[in-house]
Amino acid sequence: MKRRLVNFRPFAMIAASLIAGILIGYAWIYGAFWAFWTIFCCMLATGVVFFILKKKKVAVCLTMAILAFLGGFFDFNMFYSSYSAEKFENEEVFISGKLTDYYSESKNSIFISVKEASVNYNETKYNIGVWIDSDEDFSVEYVKERLGCYVDFTCRLNNAPVFKDGINTFYVKNDIAYVATCVKDLNFYFGNLSFDETAREYVRTTLKENMTEDTASIGIALLLGDKSNMSAELKNGYRQMGISHIFAVSGLHMGFIYSILGFVVFKTRIKKWKAVPIVFFPMLFYAWICGFSPSVVRALVMTTCALVFNALGEKNDSLTFLAG
Repeated sequence: MKRRLVNFRPFAMIAASLIAGILIGYAWIYGAFWAFWTIFCCMLATGVVFFILKKKKVAVCLTMAILAFLGGFFDFNMFYSSYSAEKFENEEVFISGKLTDYYSESKNSIFISVKEASVNYNETKYNIGVWIDSDEDFSVEYVKERLGCYVDFTCRLNNAPVFKDGINTFYVKNDIAYVATCVKDLNFYFGNLSFDETAREYVRTTLKENMTEDTASIGIALLLGDKSNMSAELKNGYRQMGISHIFAVSGLHMGFIYSILGFVVFKTRIKKWKAVPIVFFPMLFYAWICGFSPSVVRALVMTTCALVFNALGEKNDSLTFLAG
């Protein structure tokens, strides 16, 4: 009987503990202090019991899980505290940076992400979301035609509502910590979109040209995980039905690519090792244009492990694969 090359089950426990720490960190900012102490004490007590029972491997695994839990908790709290524009409150600031392809538009305004941003000539760690209202100089279409250009302007900064009514994944995914309003003296300079930005914009444009507005926004969200084009009514509708998770690019999307390419490889009878790059690089490209979000990276790692272990002729273990 073949032994597993790698057993992912302990890693699954550690990963779950890390996620639990992040969630408890979120609960902590809303005053649920009891949740942290309850879970921490239960994990600690369980680890001590297994150590006393001389189940050293389990005790070590639980110790690692506790450390992962604490790491997730403190990482979230540092992440939360960094999203603050209080030092710029009621002040007019000068912003410079580069327009990205991530935007949300309406009839009279466009909300767009600016990366490589600096505030008063000081570089920031995060991107800045900018509300640009249409006027006689700049229409929404005019701004969209200049995606990838460098810009500078004066404005007022506010904290991005990252944690209002849950966690706003659009702000988190695009590292948007501040929102700029009251934009004045807007100037555009030459610049181009990167290759992955161009690919995403091509997908958006193609869908919008061939579908209705609502259908195109759903298609964009399904393909790229970008819900910024969806109306508030659509988002609320999917959330109330409990199926908004379908817009997170993850195992479902990678599974389709893996299955289609795997079918082609099977039919053409390509050797297993030659099939690895044929399947892997298209998946890597897709993960790249989706911005390497945590869910798509997890799915990429899982499918890559399955691909490589299959090429090695290792035993398949569905539970271990799922835990990975």
